[in-house]
Order: sequence, then C-alpha cells, then structure tokens
Amino acid sequence: MRRPEVVEEIRRAGRQRRVLWIRAREADGTIEPREVEPYSFRPAGTTERFFCHCLLHDGTRSFRVDDLIEVSCTDRHFDPRWPVEL
Repeated sequence: MRRPEVVEEIRRAGRQRRVLWIRAREADGTIEPREVEPYSFRPAGTTERFFCHCLLHDGTRSFRVDDLIEVSCTDRHFDPRWPVEL
C-alpha cells in the first residue's frame, strides 16, 4: 500500500472505532501481523509514528508509518482506552 492509503485507512478506523489488522516491519526486520486499536500519529524526525494498542501483546506499540506494509479495518469495534487523536 502507498503511504497516503495507509494513513487514510488508519484514520478511517479511528473515526469508526474499528480494530485494524496490520502487517509491519519490526526493528529486527521481521514482519508480524497483528490486530491493533488505532490512537494517534506523532512526528518522528523525517517520518511519523503510529501509536496503537496491540491486542496480540496487550500493550501500547508504535510503528514508523514507513514500516507499515498493509493495514485494513476489521468488523470489530473497540471502546477507546485513551482519546483517539486521528
């Protein structure tokens, strides 16, 4: 997916309070699919970081937007743990 498509899909999921399925490149180079609750973007140098709650690891995670390979909304809704800032 192109970066604008990734960002728009994340924003759409946040507005609709829907869980996202993502595939992202990890720091060690592996690619791990997971389901997340989307919360915000924050600037990080020349890119942005995407902050979410990972349901697989039950914790807060962040990913460089450039490392997100694929994202898609699921049919599952979530009750926000924190304000959604998308």
